[in-house]
Amino acid sequence: MKNPCPHIDDPIDATLCANCIALRRQSGRTREQLSEATGIKVHVLADMEEGRDFDMRHLHTLCRFYGLTLRDIFRPLDVSDDLSLSPPAPSPHVPIK
Repeated sequence: MKNPCPHIDDPIDATLCANCIALRRQSGRTREQLSEATGIKVHVLADMEEGRDFDMRHLHTLCRFYGLTLRDIFRPLDVSDDLSLSPPAPSPHVPIK
């Protein structure tokens, strides 16, 4: 798969950007639909996908929505060329309150 975030130099930010894009696309949702499902505003989702905003509250909300841990979202996800994600390996985590 080609890098969806070539404009981002920082590898962590680039990974977060790519993961946000891949997870949304794999779920088959538009930004508007994801916004309705998560409560994250559409412009914030756009900022995340464009590498401009990675607020921990929003990352945590996306992780809960997709069944990931915060640790998972900071790692490159196993994404194939068609953006189908392999199920994440289970990892123990403590819910953030």
